[in-house]
Parts: sequence; structure tokens; C-alpha cells
Amino acid sequence: MTSFAYVVPSTLQATLQTLSQTDLVTQPLAGGTRLLVDLRRGAIQPDTLLDLRLLMELRQIHLDEQAIYIGALATFSHLESEAIIQQHIPLLAQMARSLGNPLVRRAATLGGNIASARTTITDAVVPLLALDAQLILQVGAPATQRTVSVADYLLQEPDSRELITWIRVPVYSPDSRSFYTKMSNRKAGAATIASVATHIAFREKRITAARIAVGAFASQPFRPRRVETLLNDEALPLRATVIDRCISLLRADLPEPLHDTVASGSYRLAMSCVLVKKALEQIKYVDDMENVRNYPDE
Repeated sequence: MTSFAYVVPSTLQATLQTLSQTDLVTQPLAGGTRLLVDLRRGAIQPDTLLDLRLLMELRQIHLDEQAIYIGALATFSHLESEAIIQQHIPLLAQMARSLGNPLVRRAATLGGNIASARTTITDAVVPLLALDAQLILQVGAPATQRTVSVADYLLQEPDSRELITWIRVPVYSPDSRSFYTKMSNRKAGAATIASVATHIAFREKRITAARIAVGAFASQPFRPRRVETLLNDEALPLRATVIDRCISLLRADLPEPLHDTVASGSYRLAMSCVLVKKALEQIKYVDDMENVRNYPDE
């Protein structure tokens, strides 16, 4: 491991100013669950390691009439226990509970997990895609900011000067349901083989909007748009024939699967279809609206 400068800025402005020094390779350090491993392996060789631990404002979670704003340094343990998340976006709480072990969840941050998603399989972007979430990124001193969808962020070239500061998730109608499930390979360090997030809005026992995201299948998560379109205006509970048609479309539209030491491409395909079917079977109309979004954990 090569030597590097270690900087702990006390303000967001100082952080962005350090990142804007384009003559240096600066690596932000949030939870460090992946970064520190990469440092030891020599996979990354920064000039400066920028520890974000003092930016307490980026650990906050707050709500307005239109959206929930989650600070990029919010940990996964915070996501699984925060009342705002449990009430308004339980899909994210379900994902957080599925990640690693309690020690990992106390360290890993939402922003760090998202930032890693361009180059490796991560869990957080899957429910965020299903929720049509956006990222707020800041750059420079004085800072400028831009807002970009998670889907677009994953496709853009990285800008090392930018920092994810907030994740914005829309507030949805109470007439909606969400479900997250995944399958992991315990022999490969609990690496994810397949994951699925669904968010379904409905009115009078008919689906008005369906969002589905499939993760760990290809290099980037995938939204099966034809499946989502097929589900629109379908009656609840979904008929078996509709679910079977959805799985047929999914098989036809999924991109080329990953094939690695964690799982073969054919196994990822089979398990992704199993998980999507399981998610669709969970979409059942209930009259007790207090329980609409409360799904059992995987």
C-alpha cells in the first residue's frame, strides 16, 4: 500500500475545496467497508484520503411534503431503524436489513454504496431505482449542485470532484406497496446473486403504476419496462396467467447476465426470475391500509 495524505475536513465547503484540486487523486472515505479493502489490495492509490466523518449534516434524514431527503453519510443501521424510512419508504429499510451483518450496517453508508455502484454490484441502487430516486451532487468551492436520477448517474462518467450529498426519494401515496428480496452466496462472502425491488401504486384494486428493478444480474441494475407496462391497470390480486406473462417478458428482455465466481449466468437468470415472481405474488390488495407496505423480511 502506497503512502497518502490523510485529511479530515470539518465542513462540507472544505471537503469540496479539497476535491476540486484536480492535480491530486483524492478519495473520499465514508464507511470504508469497501474502500479500505481496495486500499490494502492496492486496487486504488490516492494522493489524499478524505475522511468525511465530521460532516454530521450529511447523516440527517428529513421529510417535506414532496420527498424524503437522506444524507449521503446515513448508515444502513440508521436506514433500518429510522421512523421516517420505515413509514414512508420501507423498501429501503428492507434492503438495509438484508445487508451484511450489524457491524457492516453500522459502518456502511448509503452514499458510499451508491458511489461504488458504477464499478461493482451494490444493493442500495436497486430499491432506489424502483423508487425513482434522485441524487444531489455538489462540486467546487463555492459549491454548485446538480440533481440527477439514480438511473442516469449509473450511466455517467465519474467526476472525481463531485460528492453525493443527498438522496431524494419522492413521497408516494399511501395506496402503494413495496417489496425487496435478494439471494446471496454465503460461500462467496454473502455476495449478492440476484435482487429485486418492486414498488406498486394502485387505486380501487387496480395497478396505476408499477416499478421493478433487478440487481446483481448484469453490470448495472435493470428496469424491465415491458413488464411494468403490462402490469398497468391489472386487477389485484394478480392472476397467475399475468405473472407468467411477466416472467416470459422478463426472460426475453434481461441483458446478458454476469458469469463469475459468485454464480453462473444461467443461475443468475433463474434466480432473478424466481425473485420477480415472488415479488409479484406478494402484490395483494388489503383493506387495512395501515398494513399496505408492511412486508415480512426475507
